[in-house]
Amino acid sequence: MKKIFVALTISMACLVFAFTQNASSTKRMIEVAITIGNQKFDAEIEENSDTAQILERLPIELSMYNLKGSNLVWGGSFVPAKGTFVNNLKKGDIALCEANYFIVFYDDYPSNKTSKFFPIGKITSNLEGLNSLNVGGKLRIEKK
Repeated sequence: MKKIFVALTISMACLVFAFTQNASSTKRMIEVAITIGNQKFDAEIEENSDTAQILERLPIELSMYNLKGSNLVWGGSFVPAKGTFVNNLKKGDIALCEANYFIVFYDDYPSNKTSKFFPIGKITSNLEGLNSLNVGGKLRIEKK
């Protein structure tokens, strides 16, 4: 009887651990509309403590800060992200950089580069429209 109780206790602990791991890894994504120049995109931005500073201000319009080889950078008065930074982003990814900038990748970002980014979302429609964004301009984000 004692062995059955121990086995049941271990099984329940494993189930609770698996459930909490799955629940904590589920990301809540907010659907947004992004307009860059005359191009419109559907996108998703993860809801978390780093993106709250953006999501709470929607609709928001940002001015072009810089044009890089694979990404467009918009300035914003954002607090730098505190999440996990990576350097291997793909076309359509949306990120915050180590400073306080909002980034949209219009091409893949080579993983051998030294800059690091905190991914916060992804363009979900009109990826081909990213090809003509190398001119920059204003960026507008609003909830759908």
